[in-house]
Amino acid sequence: MSYRRNAEPTANPMPSNRRYWAFVSHSHSDERWAAWLVRSLENYVVPAKLVGAPTPSGPAPRRFRPIFRDREELAANPSLRAEIQRVLDQSHNMIVVCSPAAARSSWVNEEVAYFRATHDAARIFCVIVGGQPFSAAHADPNREECFPPALRAPRAGHVGDHDDFQPIAADLRRGGDGRRLALLKLLSGMLGVGLDTLENRDSKRRQRRLAVAAAASFAGMVAMGGLAAVALEARNEAQQQRRQAEGLIEFMLVDLRKTLEPVGRLDALDAVGQRALRYYSAQSTGQLDADSLGRRSRVLHLVGEVNDQKGDLGAALAVFQEAARSTGELLKRQPDNPQRIYDHAQSVYWLGDIAWRRGQIDEALRRFYAYKALADRLVAIDPGNDKWRAEVGYANSDLGSVFQENGRATEAVQAFDKSLAAKLELVAHAPGDR
Repeated sequence: MSYRRNAEPTANPMPSNRRYWAFVSHSHSDERWAAWLVRSLENYVVPAKLVGAPTPSGPAPRRFRPIFRDREELAANPSLRAEIQRVLDQSHNMIVVCSPAAARSSWVNEEVAYFRATHDAARIFCVIVGGQPFSAAHADPNREECFPPALRAPRAGHVGDHDDFQPIAADLRRGGDGRRLALLKLLSGMLGVGLDTLENRDSKRRQRRLAVAAAASFAGMVAMGGLAAVALEARNEAQQQRRQAEGLIEFMLVDLRKTLEPVGRLDALDAVGQRALRYYSAQSTGQLDADSLGRRSRVLHLVGEVNDQKGDLGAALAVFQEAARSTGELLKRQPDNPQRIYDHAQSVYWLGDIAWRRGQIDEALRRFYAYKALADRLVAIDPGNDKWRAEVGYANSDLGSVFQENGRATEAVQAFDKSLAAKLELVAHAPGDR
């Protein structure tokens, strides 16, 4: 169990008896969705004209911080239950990540039941990432229920079925709202304003950003065109310019990304990735050395991740497939190079992740097994490298989550045991690293 705090003051702090703007309840297999929700909610900047305005939870803040995310599975520890109940008491809203795994989770159900008993049920918001709401009532074998029992139950003192209580839900399933609209639905509910209020503001802001990005891209194209003209005049000078350009791309992939990603600047990250791809498209890949091709594959990873964050899985898949072809070719050239192994492992992971979310279980398992094999190779080359050992933990955790979601409990336990062992090794190696 943990929570995330940020010391940035809000223009209008919460009442003293409520410490958290929201409590995010989720199952273990939905941990990535929960992490994305917390990050997106805490980084959202409330429109200036709404800051300080009354909401069902008090004056609207500039940012919804802090958000509490429960990361524990159900335990019999009474002190843990008491701590969770204390945090729920201190939370204005509850956000439930709904999926078949969440519907089966006793822990999630207990949290929802306690919140409904102690808060206004209207302060519960649902984010559907899989399954079908209220399908349990119809006993449909082709549709798995996604709402926990406590969420489907009628309110106290009422008689009837699930129609008595209809929680507000955002839909992140394929063909649903998409990440942007789902996030705005949650925010509009927490702020107590109409969805169109936030949509109009968000659209105008996106248009301004696109205009700035277009201008920056045009300027970049002009600059790179100038570099190409100079390259025709002097080969040596062209090589120097190329080294500078690749150094700039390396800066964008590492330092600039670390700055933009935490604040949710997808538009700027997209502009960075597209500009770098234009640079490489102007060159023949056959003339690029291994380091340049590796850098190009990392650019493709960036573009694919941005498409994924936008909810465009089709575009993301196409980019990751192209990246996998590049990283796979580099790995054939240098099979014992740790950087080549790591780069290809990332390509394989993303292909597996998209297959999993599309319900292509066999393809997801094939990719995740390949990802694990690459992670094991990294550790075999350098057993003391914490980054490589972490990859082993991630790979086994991914396999375990797929097994768990598909009812293969024994295989899931085996995979999670291996993931836990890898993470315990990391803890033992760096006991002071929180």
